Amino acid sequence: MSGSAAPGTIAELTALGKPSAPIPLATSAGNEQEHNALHLQQSGAAVALVKDAVTPEGLREAVAPILASPERRAHMAHQARTLGRPDAADRLTEVLLSVAV
Repeated sequence: MSGSAAPGTIAELTALGKPSAPIPLATSAGNEQEHNALHLQQSGAAVALVKDAVTPEGLREAVAPILASPERRAHMAHQARTLGRPDAADRLTEVLLSVAV
């Protein structure tokens, strides 16, 4: 449920349609992990733990409502799936081949 907001993790969470509580690495280059986490949150797929919320209590407050509500988990899972691109590798390959030929 909680974990990194690295691009690979975000890709897996959205491809699989998993609700989450991502915790961005504060030292990520260009702050992209916080951007990823907040994007998921704004989309309804996650509850991001950023800055001062990264505490044991912050994690508890973020995760408890998700664990307590099957409806909320289902909604978040649906929202995550709408962001996922499980065929991203195939799509990228097609683009690269189309410009290489």
